[in-house]
Amino acid sequence: MTKVGIITNPGSHRNKGGLDSLRRAIAGHADVRHAVLGAVSDIPEILRDFASREVGLLAIVGGDGTVQATLTGLLDSRPFDVLPTLAVLPGGRTNMIAADAGIHSRRGQGMSRLLELAGTADLADCVTERRILRIDNVRGVGSQFGMFFGAAAICRAIQSCRRKLHPYGLNSNVASALTLAGSVLRLLSGRGGEDQICRGDEIGIALDNENIAVHSCMLLLATTLDRLLLGSRPFWTDTPGPLHFFCISYPPKRLALYVPRLLYGGSHRKLPGESYFSQDATSVRLKFDGPFTLDGEFFEAEPGEEIVLSARERAKFVQL
Repeated sequence: MTKVGIITNPGSHRNKGGLDSLRRAIAGHADVRHAVLGAVSDIPEILRDFASREVGLLAIVGGDGTVQATLTGLLDSRPFDVLPTLAVLPGGRTNMIAADAGIHSRRGQGMSRLLELAGTADLADCVTERRILRIDNVRGVGSQFGMFFGAAAICRAIQSCRRKLHPYGLNSNVASALTLAGSVLRLLSGRGGEDQICRGDEIGIALDNENIAVHSCMLLLATTLDRLLLGSRPFWTDTPGPLHFFCISYPPKRLALYVPRLLYGGSHRKLPGESYFSQDATSVRLKFDGPFTLDGEFFEAEPGEEIVLSARERAKFVQL
């Protein structure tokens, strides 16, 4: 039988409504270790405890930020000799990682099924592997690990929807999509300067062994996920690699015409290369001023330094 450890963040959006269904699912499993976070800073100590107990399946009940903090605790400090299999149950406002590589059921139902499979050691058919994104030269906190990096308009859209739409209780996927859509419409109507979400940022970019070159970018992302918000897949390439990279230059050409193709097109998308760029890479170097987001959490580069994105690490995830 696989030993199970569970990390629950009660401060994550969906979890604020209560954990009764989750606790009922765990009740009766005396061998399961369940840690309810007092603070995200508790995660490293919890992981060390789980490692000492030889936990082989680690369930995370929280949003993308909780998963990001757990991945950093696992891969930066290395408390486990062998990385446990991960199971992500959606408990946050944004649950992009759970939607792509996690458990889609409600928390109580999903946890019951997970523990049933762990008890019978019947998880192999439900496991998928994903690369983990690493970012070096992060200001004040060292290397960080996660699955989705965004800069420029992505950061501004997240910040705007947190101010304007989250107080109304909107799902974060919907809120972020509405915020970006509204900003794009203003850009197309000639009123883009009113909110400054869709503007150009000067960003130095180098993929793999390229020399760094500065581009005016409206939106930039890198990810190891297969699907993003609303099932979109805004990346395509002839040569698959571990890290999906996508950039929209500013000003973009005929954006309204190309949005469906950008988000849901196939592997070969006829798009003007000077405005829309996608390539898989082994590493990406970026230099710019201002914040970036990693799984919804905000960071900055060390002053004057490039941040370096790579995806050498792999982890196994339970998909149900």
